[in-house]
Amino acid sequence: MSLYSQIAGSIRLGAAKKEELTRSVEKGGAFFEDFNESRLKLAFSNFSDDMKKALYEILFFLHVNNPRFKQHTYTTLEITKVEGTKKEVPVTKEVNLYLEGAPCGVEGIHQLSGQFKDDFQAFIQAELKSDVPAPEGFQPIYSVASLGSIGTIGHKITSDLDLQVQFELSPFLYREQDLTDEHLLKFGTGLIHYFGRVYAAKKKYTQKHLGDPKIKNEIVAAGKQDFKRRFPILYHALLIKKGEQFQVKQDKKIDLIHEIVAMVNLHRKYCLKAERQKNDGLLKKRIKGIQDYIQSKYPKAEIYLFAYSNDDYRDGKHGTTLESKEASGSAYELILNYEVLMPGIQFTPMVPIHFLMPPEVNANRNQYERLVNYLRYHFIDLYDPFGVRLVDLGSTPPLTQSYMVAHAGAIYWESFKASSGNLPKALLNLLRIEMLFDSRFDTSMIELIKDPHKLDTFVTGEEKMPGSGTLDTDENEKEEEFFNDYGVSYGEETSEEEDEILGEADFAAGLSVQEIFRMEELYPLLTEDPWWLRYKALKIGFSEANRTVESAEERAAISATIDLGFALHIRISDVFAPPEKGKEMSHRDKVLRHFLEKAFPLSKRVRIEHIFMGEVQAVNLFEEELRSLFKGSMNRVNRMVEQSAETDKTNRDEYSIWYHYYQTNFDPKPNVVRLDILTHLKVARGRLQIGYDQNRKLWFFKSLQKGAAGDAKQNFSDEALEHLPDEVVLLEHPSFLHGIAHCIMNGYYGVFKKGTLYESHTQVEFSVAHMNLGKRSANEYAYLTPDLAVRMIEQIKEHFVPQTYDYRDCINKKREVTDIFICLSLLEFGSLSILYRDNMKVWYMDFFEHPELEEQADQLYEAWEVLLGHPVLAETIKGFFAAQKFRLTDLNKDRVAFWVNLNCARSGHGGIKQAKKEQDLAKHFKKEMVQQTKARRKKVED
Repeated sequence: MSLYSQIAGSIRLGAAKKEELTRSVEKGGAFFEDFNESRLKLAFSNFSDDMKKALYEILFFLHVNNPRFKQHTYTTLEITKVEGTKKEVPVTKEVNLYLEGAPCGVEGIHQLSGQFKDDFQAFIQAELKSDVPAPEGFQPIYSVASLGSIGTIGHKITSDLDLQVQFELSPFLYREQDLTDEHLLKFGTGLIHYFGRVYAAKKKYTQKHLGDPKIKNEIVAAGKQDFKRRFPILYHALLIKKGEQFQVKQDKKIDLIHEIVAMVNLHRKYCLKAERQKNDGLLKKRIKGIQDYIQSKYPKAEIYLFAYSNDDYRDGKHGTTLESKEASGSAYELILNYEVLMPGIQFTPMVPIHFLMPPEVNANRNQYERLVNYLRYHFIDLYDPFGVRLVDLGSTPPLTQSYMVAHAGAIYWESFKASSGNLPKALLNLLRIEMLFDSRFDTSMIELIKDPHKLDTFVTGEEKMPGSGTLDTDENEKEEEFFNDYGVSYGEETSEEEDEILGEADFAAGLSVQEIFRMEELYPLLTEDPWWLRYKALKIGFSEANRTVESAEERAAISATIDLGFALHIRISDVFAPPEKGKEMSHRDKVLRHFLEKAFPLSKRVRIEHIFMGEVQAVNLFEEELRSLFKGSMNRVNRMVEQSAETDKTNRDEYSIWYHYYQTNFDPKPNVVRLDILTHLKVARGRLQIGYDQNRKLWFFKSLQKGAAGDAKQNFSDEALEHLPDEVVLLEHPSFLHGIAHCIMNGYYGVFKKGTLYESHTQVEFSVAHMNLGKRSANEYAYLTPDLAVRMIEQIKEHFVPQTYDYRDCINKKREVTDIFICLSLLEFGSLSILYRDNMKVWYMDFFEHPELEEQADQLYEAWEVLLGHPVLAETIKGFFAAQKFRLTDLNKDRVAFWVNLNCARSGHGGIKQAKKEQDLAKHFKKEMVQQTKARRKKVED
C-alpha cells in the first residue's frame, strides 16, 4: 500500500471541531455567495456596454492561448480629419494574442455567475466566432477580481475597472495520483540534489572539484543528511524501505502527513524555481499584451490589469517603490491585502478560503495554513463540495500593534501619494492607519465585511445606538432636545426651510454615527460595501471612543473632514442637481442624495459645492485644514511608534523617497508654485480669464464654466452643470507670473478633451482695463496688454516642455535647476521676475526689484539698449545663477529664455509687428546678459 493511501484518512476531527468547521464552511460559503452576487449586480448595473465587452474578452483571452489568434484582426474607432473636420472613423488593426509556451486557463470559467455567464458566452461566440473551450490540465488563473470603487457607492458609469489577475504557478489541489510513491521519491531526490548543491556552494567547490568522485560522494551524502534531518520518516520510507514495503505506524501518521506536505511545498519552491519564474514572466507578458489590446479596441472602457502571483500575494509582496511609483513596498504589505485587495469582487467563480474558516483560525496564520494544506492534499473532505473553486488568498488576522509599528513608514508613503494631488484621500488613509494602532479597532476591512457591526459597540455618549441597527423608541424626544439646542421649536411649528437648514451635520463633528446606523437600515446593501464600511469605521474610530486625539475640538474637526473627504471620494457632486422626474433612482443615487442631505445641509452645502468646483478661498481653507490634520495624525502615529517596544521595519531607501516628498509638499517655501490638492479639477479649461483686483492688489485666474464654447460640457458631468457658477476662481496671487505658472503646471491651461472630437485649446481672456499698478513708471512702461499676455503665456508653455523625470531622482541625483524664464519689467519697471524649474519637477518664482532703474525709467525707456545691457540686471542674474548653482555655458544657454515687456523700451522697431519687436528685444537682452554674466565669471576665475 502506498504511503499516501496509508495516511489518507488519518486526520480525524473531534465532534466539536468538525461541527465548528462544518458551520463555518456552510455559513461562510453562503455569506460569500450573497455578498459577491450582490456586488456583481451593482457592478453590472453601472458597466457600459463597452466595459462588459472588454471584461468578457479579457476572461476569454486569459483562458485561451491559441495560435489562431496570432494575427487577430479587430475594429476600433480612431479620430481623423475627414474633409477638414474631425470624425470618429472605424479602422481595422491586427494584433498577436498568442504567446508560445505561456500558461493559460481560467479556473472555473464554465461556472461563472448566472448574472453574466450566458451573456459572456453569447458575446464570445458572436464577436470571436468561438466557444469557450473546456479546461484541459492545469489552469493557472485562479482569480480575476476588482479593485477600487467597482460595486460600491463610489462606482460611476465612467469609473475605471482595475482588475487583479491572480495566478498559481503550480496546481493548488493535489489528487491521489499526484502523490504516488514514485512522485514522492522524485520530489525527495530533487531536494537531495538541491541540498547537495547548497552544501557545495558553502564549501566553495568549483566545477573542477565536482569531478572528484570523493567530493561528489561527500556532496550526495550531505544532501541526504539534510533531507533526513528535515524528513526522517520519508527518508526511511523512500530511501531505505522503498515505499511499498514501509508500514506507517499509527502514532507516526500525522507526522508523515506534515512531512509530505512540507516536502512537496519545498520541492515546488526550490526545485521548480526556474520553471516557475519562467512561467511567471510569460504570464505577466501575456496579460500585458491582453491589456494593450483591450485598451486599443475599447478606448472608452478604461480597464487596467494587475498581475499577481498568489505566492507573492499571500506574503504581501507587491513590489517596491524603488522600482515602481505605484508600489507601496514595505509601507503596507499584508495591510494592503486586508484593506484594499481582498474586498474586491470576484468575477471568476472562486471562493476565497478565508471566508470558510472560523475566526480563530483566520486569526492565526499557522493554523490557517495547516488547515489549508489538509484540504489541498485531501486529508479532510469538508471543503470538497467547492471542488476547484477554492482560492487561497491567505488568512485575515487582526492587525496587531507589532505589525503596525513594523509598517509605520506607511504614513510617509501617504505623504508621497499626496504629492500627486489627492491630499483628501491620503488623509483618510492616514487616519485609517492611526486607527489601526488601537487594539480595539485593529479589525481589517475584509473582516469588517464579514462582521459589519463589529465596531458599532464602541459608539458612546449622545451617538450611542441601542442594539445593532435598532432605532431608539425615544427618538422624537431626542430630536426635540437637539433642535432646542438651536432655539428652534420641534414639531408642527418647525418650518420646512428651517428643517433643511439645520440638518444632522450641524454638529461640529459632522454627520453623527447614529445617522450612519439609520442609513444602513434604510439601505442594507451598505453593510456589504467596503467603501461605506471604511467610512463608518473612521467615523467610529474618531468619535468619543477615540483615545489618541486629546482635544475634543480637533476630534470633531477630524470627523467633519472625514465627511468631506469621503464625499469627494464617492463624487457627491453627481447628485448636486435635482433628480430627473420620472426616472428611477439607482441604489447609488439614493444613498448619495441621503448622505448629501444629512451630512451637508444647506448650512454646509455652499462650502462643499465650492470645494468641488475649485473655488479658491474654499479650497485654500480646506487645504490648510487637511495639512494641519495630516501633520497632527503623523505626529500621533510617530509618538505611538516611539513609545512602543516593537521595531519599525520600513525599508530605509523607500523611506528616503517618501520623506523627500513629505518635506517638499508639506513645508514648501513661499516661492514654490504648488500643485492643487484636488485631482479631479486638474483639467484644461475652455476659457481662462485673467484679471486684477485693484483693491486687494491680487491677480485672479478664473475658469469660465458656462457660455465658454461648450467648456462646461467638455469638462464636467451634466449633473454638475446646474450647480456650477459662471465663474470659478482658480487662484488669487500677488504675482501675475506665479499665477500663470500655477495654471500651466496644474493643467488648467492647455488642450482639453485631447484625442476626441471635441479637442480644443484653452482661450485666454485678459480682462484688465485702466489698471493702476501703484507707480507711474509701471503704469506707463510695465503694463500688459491682452495680446502681450497671451504671447507670454505661450512662450512659457513652449519653454517648459514636458519634463522627463524619475520620482527616484530625489535619492539618486543632486538637485539642479533645468529651465529658467527671465522677465524684464513685468508690471514693474526694471524688475526681474524669474520663473524656473528643477530636475525634481518643482517650479519656483523669484522677484527682484531695482529701484535705481525705476528712478531712471523715463531716460532708460528712451535708451533701451542701455536698459537691456544694464550691469545692475546682469549682477542680479549672476547672483541668481550663483544661488541656484547654475553655471551658464554654451551648451545650456538654450535652457534660459528671456522675455522683455515691449512697453518698457522705445526701440527702433517702428512699423514692424509687435510680436517681432518683442522677439528682437528678448534676443538683444539675452545676448547682453549672457555676455556680461560670462565676463564677470571669467574675471572672478582669473
